[in-house]
Amino acid sequence: MVANHRYLGVQLDSARKADKNGLDKLIRKASSVVGAEQLKVQQVAEARILNKLASIMTNPTHPLHALKVIKNSTFITPVAPAVRQVPPLRQIAKVTCSHCNLQLNRKNYKTHIRRKHVDSFEVVSRERHLACQCIDPKNGVFAVEKSFHGPATPIHVIKKTWGPTQKIVCELNQCQLNAEFAVRSRILPFECHHLRSLSYCPRSESKVPVLSEESLVLMVQNKWFGEERKASLIQRQKEADAEGVPLSLELTIGGPPAKYHISVYEPKVSYYSRLQRTIVAYDSKKNSWHCPCAKPKQACKHKAIGKWHLFQTKRHLFRRLKSTDSEGTLPPQLTSEQDGSQREEGNYPPRDKGVERMLKYIAANKKLPAEIPQALIQQSRDAHVLNGYPRHLIPKETRCTECDCMLSDPVLITSKGRILSANSVIEGNYFITSCFSYLKSNHDATFNS
Repeated sequence: MVANHRYLGVQLDSARKADKNGLDKLIRKASSVVGAEQLKVQQVAEARILNKLASIMTNPTHPLHALKVIKNSTFITPVAPAVRQVPPLRQIAKVTCSHCNLQLNRKNYKTHIRRKHVDSFEVVSRERHLACQCIDPKNGVFAVEKSFHGPATPIHVIKKTWGPTQKIVCELNQCQLNAEFAVRSRILPFECHHLRSLSYCPRSESKVPVLSEESLVLMVQNKWFGEERKASLIQRQKEADAEGVPLSLELTIGGPPAKYHISVYEPKVSYYSRLQRTIVAYDSKKNSWHCPCAKPKQACKHKAIGKWHLFQTKRHLFRRLKSTDSEGTLPPQLTSEQDGSQREEGNYPPRDKGVERMLKYIAANKKLPAEIPQALIQQSRDAHVLNGYPRHLIPKETRCTECDCMLSDPVLITSKGRILSANSVIEGNYFITSCFSYLKSNHDATFNS
């Protein structure tokens, strides 16, 4: 009856298969955009034919209403195929640009800033500039924060515009590439935003502290350093005095407040000391040291100089912990790291002989008795009811059970330790102590946990 049917400019009875497939592909693409499955071309055409037949059967005034074919048709109401619902898409996090108030996806924020507002980040003025500090006024060495946004990490720059050896350089690769490009383009007065921020650097009035040998001797007596490390630090201090530069200086810029940045002199030029200085950082919350020349748990001479500096200027960071299971007596700052020659954190987890000695110690001193005292059982029940399980497990022993030597300060091995009870899981901090006599004799330490 209905010979032809046109839909979207396509004659279905004579349309090519490629044209129908192209339209179906376009419909599938639209379905993925709107988040719901759409009908194909053939399904839409059939649905329209059914709707047309239903309208003829229900309309007595239509000329085709009296046809026998229409009356004998079983189509009374249009039948629409079921549409399968696609689950909603994951909600994308949106952020608002602080410069143009444009809402955009969070993952595109950095790209938007780099493309549209790069000038606003590099504009340096009295109201908006990078924090900086003078390290060596004689040679024009300064410390400047790396960027306006992100972590406040300091870097070194040199701006010396007097004397026979004038030098203006920033230690960042990108700034050096930009300076070389400016020279090739004959833009001679080019300076990166780190160097331009030096125009607002405050005057340095504080004296550089001179590290004394007495404090170094005290650190050796307290087992922070060995004699070999002490000799190398004294030699480095003599080299710095001969060059007329400060050996170490604590920076007042950078963050967060619990992190201490120390600029240390390095005579050799390397990837971590391009301007003959490097920055060592100590995190008092995590009790960790960072130096660009070494791994996080590996000792180096720059970390040792930083420890020497903090030991003389901030002695409270090196106070020792008392052995206790109480959470309230735990000081806010843990003890500083031991020297790398004593394998301060590298001795955990133990290996081979260390595991054997650790198991023997646990079997001899930490073994549960065959009959547990009733008082201990009641104490455990009360702790469960009052939620009084210890959150910080620190060894009570102060001397080694094998050689009767003094043990080291407790060292944090994990902050996610768990106590499994019958009804709950208690998380806390676990510490270990080590025997220095075994460390010096190149043996694994005895762990009293």
